[in-house]
Amino acid sequence: MDKDLTKIAAFEYIVYKLKEWYEDMNPKKKETGENDLSVLKVMKLLFFVSGVDIANNLFDIFDRFQAWQYGHVEADLYNQYSQKKGNFSNLEISRERTILKGKTVTELNESNFLSKKLKSKIDNDIEKLKEKNNELINYPAFELVNLSHAYHSWDIYYNKLKKPYTDMDKSIIINEPKYYQ
Repeated sequence: MDKDLTKIAAFEYIVYKLKEWYEDMNPKKKETGENDLSVLKVMKLLFFVSGVDIANNLFDIFDRFQAWQYGHVEADLYNQYSQKKGNFSNLEISRERTILKGKTVTELNESNFLSKKLKSKIDNDIEKLKEKNNELINYPAFELVNLSHAYHSWDIYYNKLKKPYTDMDKSIIINEPKYYQ
């Protein structure tokens, strides 16, 4: 399967799982469809999900994290977001929120071509992130930005090397101390 298609499908699956988490934590907003899962917030949460399990991280799929002004951003996905104007196959994401295109996570599981192994890995990583800080999904985007700025990888690439917008060495990200609150 094409690596870019896998990355986009895995991203969509993660966003569906993040929205599910958000709705579990905010049941009244589930009824209205309201959420604050903006592209900025989702990019930060994607970074945290990708690295929460050192041994089973997702940096083999999300392999182009860069240090941008507002923290870690997966460059390929942000480029796709820009090109598609936030309109992915199964969801629409904006600077304010995420809208799912009529599918539940179960339906996405059935239609999405991701392997069961990858879906299981993503599910496990999201559960591990919840264990670290179940309230993380409710943090405002800029709180997540501040949290990502505490990571050594961001500081090294953005401030010390002065190489923002450069792909980070995955081993630095994998082995650095992790912060979730």
